[in-house]
Amino acid sequence: MSLSDCVDVFHTRFGRLQPGIICAKNEKKPSGAAACSEIWTADDSGAPLVVDGKLAGVFSWGYKCQQPGFPSVFMKVAYYRNWIRRNSGV
Repeated sequence: MSLSDCVDVFHTRFGRLQPGIICAKNEKKPSGAAACSEIWTADDSGAPLVVDGKLAGVFSWGYKCQQPGFPSVFMKVAYYRNWIRRNSGV
C-alpha cells in the first residue's frame, strides 16, 4: 500500500502520521480484510515485516483490524537505520 493511500486512510482518525512508517495489507486475504486480522495482532508488536528476504519493518500498530481499508502499520527499518546503529552497536 502506498504511503499516500495510508495517509488518506488514517488522516481523518489520527491527523498527521509520523515519518518512517510502512503500511501493509494482506492482498491474499478476501477483499477488504486487513492484514492484522489474521497475521498481526496487538500482541505481535515488534513482529518483522520481511520483503524479498530482507527486514523492511517492525510491526507497530493496527486500527480496526478486520475492517475494510485499514492496514497494519510498521516502523520502517531503513528510516531508523542510523539510530539503530548508534544505539545497538550493530
